[in-house]
Amino acid sequence: MAGYWNRQNQYMLISSLKGVFASPGMAGNLLAIQSESIANQTTATRLNGATFVDATQRLGDCGDRLVAVAMHSAVEAALRKLDLIDFIPDSQGEAQIRTFQGRRVIVDDGCPSRTGTTDGQVYTTYLFGNGAFGMGSADLNGQPVEGGHGTEGFEMARDALNSDTNLINRRRFILHPRGVKFTSASVAGANPTNAELENAANWTRVWENKNVRVVAVTHNI
Repeated sequence: MAGYWNRQNQYMLISSLKGVFASPGMAGNLLAIQSESIANQTTATRLNGATFVDATQRLGDCGDRLVAVAMHSAVEAALRKLDLIDFIPDSQGEAQIRTFQGRRVIVDDGCPSRTGTTDGQVYTTYLFGNGAFGMGSADLNGQPVEGGHGTEGFEMARDALNSDTNLINRRRFILHPRGVKFTSASVAGANPTNAELENAANWTRVWENKNVRVVAVTHNI
């Protein structure tokens, strides 16, 4: 279940970022350098050492707060071919930690990619500072559920005729980017779906751009 919820958290986080950066108020944290056609791609439209510096500069003198970067695996592979990804052993020497210009690299194919208006591919890479997202959870009722097996948070049910056992795991939590308000402008249910999180109309920046500790770069490879 922990692995399942980790994946769901990752989906929700990326969906939130898609919606946040589609909002006009986040233009100051967005670096759009992509070309919409292969013919016009140059080093200036690709993610590399120089354009990454430009991305950190979106936060001005707060750029050193950016400590991690999430990118599509195709982007990470392109940077490795340029020898721009460093591998640092952890303290026990059992794993290699990827870094790019000193920032921890997170490889996630959920990071947006799309076909350019003419051809080619356009990718979105995200830079994060510590505490860019806040997360909190609330306890669910630990008392046994009536007529079932388990509690509100963790319940099991048996469908004997189909020889199936169902496991139900519920959570009550919040996962939210700091400095941006969720307005619920177009949410149909009690909780937003991932598609509703991606809707720009649901997000409004309330902090100064520098204090919103996330930057997006749209680019080619």
